Amino acid sequence: MGIFYEKKLHPSVEKMIREGLGEDRRSADELVDRLQAGSADLQTHSIQWNRLLIALGILGSVVVGAVVAEAADLTKSSDALWGMTASLLGLIVGLLGGETASS
Repeated sequence: MGIFYEKKLHPSVEKMIREGLGEDRRSADELVDRLQAGSADLQTHSIQWNRLLIALGILGSVVVGAVVAEAADLTKSSDALWGMTASLLGLIVGLLGGETASS
């Protein structure tokens, strides 16, 4: 499971597996887990919006801190916070791009 994206087995495939194996629930769970680890065409990908919004909230709070520091003429603090903002934005974009490319 990624940070911003989640991979799940396509619901129709999971349903067919469970119906095919019947009452043996443990075997169905093991088979579903094995299939989720492989075969990309059987999986669906969805973004985890709550994690993305938390990351953007943290980024926004650093931006607000930088603006406040700049308004108070704290040049070193302002420069440090703007640098941190650029680093956080790069991290978020890098993780989004990396997870999209791997899925």
